[in-house]
Amino acid sequence: MTSDSAEAAAVALLTSRLHDKFPQIPFSTVQQIVAEVYASYSGCRVREFIPLLVERESRERLRALPCPDIHVEAHVAGQVNGTVRTPTHALAPAEATR
Repeated sequence: MTSDSAEAAAVALLTSRLHDKFPQIPFSTVQQIVAEVYASYSGCRVREFIPLLVERESRERLRALPCPDIHVEAHVAGQVNGTVRTPTHALAPAEATR
């Protein structure tokens, strides 16, 4: 069984880890999202996987936030600063083996 203090420490650690992954999002926003997700699991009796579940759901919510500094569409399409890059996995098999 997970103790309350160990669970709180794990949640604090995952909050920092998520902020490291999303540095463009203010730390207070990351904390708020993690706290909301964590609170949604307050009634669960089995606590062992709560930190993992909180991290996954919080990560999804952070990814869904609109961030004007990140041009996700451009990166997905292979474009950065107006130039188009062809990913190596998109090359034809003959070109990839040369």
